[in-house]
Amino acid sequence: MIVAELRIVPVGDSSSMGEVIAEATAAIRAHGVKHKVGPLGTTLEAERLDDILDAVKAAHSAAIGIAPRVLTELTLDQRTDKEETARTLTKVRKA
Repeated sequence: MIVAELRIVPVGDSSSMGEVIAEATAAIRAHGVKHKVGPLGTTLEAERLDDILDAVKAAHSAAIGIAPRVLTELTLDQRTDKEETARTLTKVRKA
């Protein structure tokens, strides 16, 4: 399982942050990738790296369709030694 954190920020204009995030999230949803929007970014989860990268590309394209400049940051966490999910990481935060 691959867990990723995605942040998309419109830069230097008056684009609505909410509108940009809503469109980016809709693009992720259309790709069928499990995700959860948080206050500082969106967590994505998938079995295949290509699924996450395709969803991120779609989200970035959706955002740049609204704002003339977009900053996109992606962090990937992939383990091959054991199964890890976003839910597993949440348990660690609660401990």
